[in-house]
Amino acid sequence: MGEGTAEARRREVELTREALAEDVERFARKVRAELDWKARLRRDGPQIVALAGAITLVIVAGLVLRHRMRSDGGEKADEFDGATVEDLARELKALREDLEKRMGGSGGGILQKVAVAAAGSAATAGGKVAAGRLLDRVEAERKEAALVGSAAS
Repeated sequence: MGEGTAEARRREVELTREALAEDVERFARKVRAELDWKARLRRDGPQIVALAGAITLVIVAGLVLRHRMRSDGGEKADEFDGATVEDLARELKALREDLEKRMGGSGGGILQKVAVAAAGSAATAGGKVAAGRLLDRVEAERKEAALVGSAAS
């Protein structure tokens, strides 16, 4: 009876060893698949391109709308520009929150998280550039008004 128990114990240990080897091999394959950036890019590439296209479309549409409203001239353009920076900031914030909600919290892959971070950084940088240009233009208009006022005196 002792030999039968020992043999059963050896079989159990061997089966456990085989199961662990399979688990380790499966885990190694999973890690290799996660680290294979080319495969992830092939898999997630269309989604990344779609997000980049949507962001580009929103920015281009905003710039075209701004240009058309500016070309109308007069006081309307000044009123619109004041609202544009605020609207742009709101839109960029909403876009960033949407991206983070869709991709950041879902435990997505590293490329998705990098895309969200890049889109957020680009949105922040675009907002800063737009605000800087608006402030530069307002400052130039003030200087011009001061020059006209001093020349009229």
